[in-house]
Amino acid sequence: MTLLHNPRYPSNGGSAAPAVCPPEPVLATRVVRKVRGGSQAHLLAANDGKAYVTKLTNNPQQIRSVISEAFCHALLSSFGVCIPAARPILITNEFLDRHPEFGVEGPHGRRAAEPGLHFGSQYPGDTEHDAVYDYLPSSLFGHVENRGDFVAILVFDVWTMQADRRQAVFVRERMGARRRPVRKRSLRAYMVDHGMAFGGVKWDFLAGPTKQILQSPAAYETIRGPGALEPWLAAVEEFPEAAIWDAVNKIPSCWIREDLGELEVVAERLIKRRTRVSDEVLRLIQCAVEHFPGWCSIQAKTIASPRPQERATSRPGLGWPSGGYAGLPPASNGCCHRVV
Repeated sequence: MTLLHNPRYPSNGGSAAPAVCPPEPVLATRVVRKVRGGSQAHLLAANDGKAYVTKLTNNPQQIRSVISEAFCHALLSSFGVCIPAARPILITNEFLDRHPEFGVEGPHGRRAAEPGLHFGSQYPGDTEHDAVYDYLPSSLFGHVENRGDFVAILVFDVWTMQADRRQAVFVRERMGARRRPVRKRSLRAYMVDHGMAFGGVKWDFLAGPTKQILQSPAAYETIRGPGALEPWLAAVEEFPEAAIWDAVNKIPSCWIREDLGELEVVAERLIKRRTRVSDEVLRLIQCAVEHFPGWCSIQAKTIASPRPQERATSRPGLGWPSGGYAGLPPASNGCCHRVV
């Protein structure tokens, strides 16, 4: 099984064909259930034995939301943030024949899913044993073992102009292989849903970032001053230009045939925005200080933003699982919402 992929940009600054390309797809085998959210994603079982939250290319948020998902996943996979794995998922005509109800609802009725490649985000946990929540009350954020990732994703969302509320899913994993597994007390947060990056599906970089994109204030309690942001600001400012073009090359060509020129503009704007992120993050925090209970306003006023070459060159440690996600909305009350 191969992907239709035509190399578009030199990889790592060279003139040869790119060394990177989209990952091999998995094959959808069964519809598990529909997932809440504006993209009307579905949880699909695949031939690798895993389940994927699948955002269709003809979803109500348009194919650009799928392209943005894949682009941001490729960027985040080298950014050191915990995200689910992502793969293109192939939906065949035979699959659609077995599942005639599979599709999305639009203003003029149901639209069938189109055969071909779609964006698949691996379900972050065991569907039978692990507890997965799409909302966490503030009182439980102290149990999130990687809460510092919310600092990193805040900087990333400002850089990529996320126009939608920052979403995450929280997984309480089982321990051991017992018949009745015991789950850990701690949770791991996976950052998900990047379809509204770059200012939304228009890719105009105009619709964000504002305080509407922020998670619960409990997610940002570890930000007690500019020092907490510094490693991630440096990571963006020093993000290699070649790595941005590599991320473009990881997007299946069949998704971007009509949007290639606009996608080039998006990549070029990301390159230019690297040096502006520090000021924009600080401005966002000052405009939404109620979301940052640990922030020291006096220290913030006196921060002098150093030049990129004066920053520490070391980046935060890498090695988290890589991936992307699709559509789980926040809950409206104070209870954990399990993804069932």
